[in-house]
Amino acid sequence: DNPDITHYLGHMEFGYGTQLGNFKLMTQIRNNLKSSDNKGSIELNLSYPLTKRYEILLQYFNGYGDSLIDYNRHQQRISLGIQLAYF
Repeated sequence: DNPDITHYLGHMEFGYGTQLGNFKLMTQIRNNLKSSDNKGSIELNLSYPLTKRYEILLQYFNGYGDSLIDYNRHQQRISLGIQLAYF
């Protein structure tokens, strides 16, 4: 039901992650690679272990495609939460 979703989510996605001490930093960038009507997003995640299984997560998002419901709206948000740790 979203025929124009690739216009907002993009055709290119690049991600990078690293660990700085106990902190984990992950970045994801999307872009539709159009010079006339450029749309895309950036997401930054910073996590820190609370226990062996859980981490606290601080997340910043700016751009299009944060959710399937509002994929065609520009959004900017900061979130704080708990996530399961990956090994």
